[in-house]
Amino acid sequence: MNETNVLFLAVSLSFLKIIEKYFESGLLKRKRTFFLIDFFQQQIPSVLPDNCIASFDLLDQTEIDRVATLLREKGNFSAVIALQEMTQYAAADIRKQLGVPGPSKGEMEKFRDKVIMKKALVGSNIRTPRVYSEADLRKSTISFPIISKPKAFCGSIGVSLVKNQAELDLLLQRKKEPLLERYDTDFPEMRVDDLEFEEFIEGDIYHVDGISFGHQLIFSKTSKYINSCLDFINGKPIGNIELDEPNEIEKWQQFASVVIEWMHLPDGAFHLEAFLTPKGERVFLEIAARVPGGLIAHTINEVHGVDFCAAHIQCQLGIVPVIPPHSKNYSGDLIFPMHFIEEGGIPARFVKTVTPISKRELPSLRWIKLPEVAAPAESDFSYEHNLGGFIFESANVKEIERDILHAIDNYKVTTTSTKDNVLFVATTLSFVPKIEKYFKTGLLDRAKTFFLIDFFQKEIPSRLPQNCLAISDLLNQQELESISKSLLEKHGLFKAVITMDELSLYTVSDLRNRLNTPGLRKAEMAKFRDKVIMKQSLAESGIRTPRLYNLGHLKQGGDAKFPLIVKPRAFGGSIGVKLIQTQKELDLQLNRETVPVPEGYDSLYTEMRVDDVEYEEFIEGDTYHVDGIVFGGKLLFCKTFRHINSCLDFIGGKPLGNIAVADSKEIIHWETFAARVIEIMNVPDGAFHLEAFLNPKGERIFLEIATRPPGGMISNTFNEIYGIDLTEAHIQSQLGIMPNLPKEVPAMGGDLLFPLHYIKEGEVPSCFVETVTQMTKDDLPTLKWSKYPVPGDPAENEFAYEHNLGGFIFGSSNILEVERDILHAMDTYKVRISR
Repeated sequence: MNETNVLFLAVSLSFLKIIEKYFESGLLKRKRTFFLIDFFQQQIPSVLPDNCIASFDLLDQTEIDRVATLLREKGNFSAVIALQEMTQYAAADIRKQLGVPGPSKGEMEKFRDKVIMKKALVGSNIRTPRVYSEADLRKSTISFPIISKPKAFCGSIGVSLVKNQAELDLLLQRKKEPLLERYDTDFPEMRVDDLEFEEFIEGDIYHVDGISFGHQLIFSKTSKYINSCLDFINGKPIGNIELDEPNEIEKWQQFASVVIEWMHLPDGAFHLEAFLTPKGERVFLEIAARVPGGLIAHTINEVHGVDFCAAHIQCQLGIVPVIPPHSKNYSGDLIFPMHFIEEGGIPARFVKTVTPISKRELPSLRWIKLPEVAAPAESDFSYEHNLGGFIFESANVKEIERDILHAIDNYKVTTTSTKDNVLFVATTLSFVPKIEKYFKTGLLDRAKTFFLIDFFQKEIPSRLPQNCLAISDLLNQQELESISKSLLEKHGLFKAVITMDELSLYTVSDLRNRLNTPGLRKAEMAKFRDKVIMKQSLAESGIRTPRLYNLGHLKQGGDAKFPLIVKPRAFGGSIGVKLIQTQKELDLQLNRETVPVPEGYDSLYTEMRVDDVEYEEFIEGDTYHVDGIVFGGKLLFCKTFRHINSCLDFIGGKPLGNIAVADSKEIIHWETFAARVIEIMNVPDGAFHLEAFLNPKGERIFLEIATRPPGGMISNTFNEIYGIDLTEAHIQSQLGIMPNLPKEVPAMGGDLLFPLHYIKEGEVPSCFVETVTQMTKDDLPTLKWSKYPVPGDPAENEFAYEHNLGGFIFGSSNILEVERDILHAMDTYKVRISR
């Protein structure tokens, strides 16, 4: 027997996460389950998860025809399931197209159109609010207030309390927008202007949520609303408290059973709302043939163990759900609204502070979800878009009610419209003056630009420049948490967190998470910091990387080839990098004691540890680097250079040079290589520095990539020779501003940096500069810029390219002249050192 498929309709890709657990339970088969996602007025992703089909508008009948054709190619379907109100009609359309059993549009109409819904109960003993015709509305005998609501929308969108004739006349005079030709005019929905007007009912609102099978009620829970859905959309929290009176529960079950049987409710979950008037009369309001929204389904699952979603799917598949034994406890829930704006509107307010409520204050609290600081405080209407949700459980309903009322009075969220602040993270105060020029150009606002400076193992000055904050250790999670809270409380929300420094990339991703700003989080940043994860991310790409050795390869008798390279997994420059020539050297390295991660550090993302190393294949060949800007996920601009000597040579005492690649074919090869790496690794917008080998066979072998402006003299060379400020372009890109960069730059450049002796951080220098050989234009005709140490300067320091014994930048239209001068400077430039 051939297996058949199941199709789900949804309005968001997040729906797939809801269904995931039903693959694991065996209710659904992954390969036989398909998803039709409506991306109405949203951009459709270029890549979709497996078995997903995208639609731009499921109300469009031509679009229904198109997706139905695609679905037929997938085989036969046994069920088309809609768990959401907004996809009920579309599901009926698809059923008809695919010949799948289930309710048609005509049958679903009485569960979507609120006029027909009430007409469906005519003849039963169920009272409904009177629906006013146009003739009724034009008479002067209507008793106000009355209710106006869209016939076929959802939630309380468009619902209003009409208090007098003047308000009613305004509504009646509103011009209806004509339906698009491609829409089904017989079954209009999602129209705020297609209204019904009905009697206002005085009383409390209750809801019965349950599961029916074969038009019989097999499970239900009845709850009373605290505030109404209309209150919620107008800014008040909405709560639900489960009934505990057996007689009342039985009466509501009987009421629901009559509605289910009379209306021929389709098998599955339902949500029924009704009034209980001061006279004790039950008045039907409406019913939905789907899983209840808000927190209702979650609450019943959490407290009573009944999964409405699973039960609805089972019913739709013809399987009678098994209901777990009745819980002795009762449930309640509470949701706080945000400000609701039109679909597609851009939020202008954001969460500033959240006042949490403890379990001690709310003894019956079972589950809580709070908004993140800096998250939007306004969105289009959905119960999922809220400023906090609570679920309560207790054997005493009075206790639940007390806690809900306490939460309503005491839970507070403040909002702000400010999200223009920018935070820079740096490891030295000398970074601050470098930003000064961007205040003058208008790229940054001085009053809204802040600096977090790491004074690791150094004394923090008693006075700091304007808008500067000090931290004693950027890796300490407690310090980061404290500073994040202080930033938000004192300055409000932040638009971006930016660094130019390799050693603060993880910290920046951490702060982005705490301040809720866009940009890479730690898990995403790992492939740009951890050199093992970095290479693994390219494993299936076809781009060659140095082979990584594990312990099995490295022990006596392993197949590791010498020489090999050992380097810290997440440091900067070439600190801790070694060339291992023999097994004896390797054994000494392997037997080094590992220092434990300090308390307060994030042990999942270790960095700046010389002892947390990787071992990799030694690659014979020249080292090249491609430096440029990514914007919109694409390579916007780059230049390629060849190293003269290596970074490892530099830390070992040799000068480090860079010379631009001049050969046009090689330039294209390297740009193509860089663009491929950027695409595969999803390099974030901003500056990047990519290093790779070109071996004697002509192979390009990826070494590593950094998502920040290049260090050493490279950024200076871009500025001096090409007129390109990579720091400015990086900031612009991080702020979402496309940098204005030249297409072609004819000049050729190079640079040279002389190292000093590098000692451990915190050690006191014992060598100093005595004399310096000054180089002139006569010595170096292509020299454009130079910087010399001053006699008396330290000749040893902790590692940083800024700590050097001289730097030079060269430029010419002839690259051979540049190379000649670099080599001449390497031979003739001298710095005399004394102790």
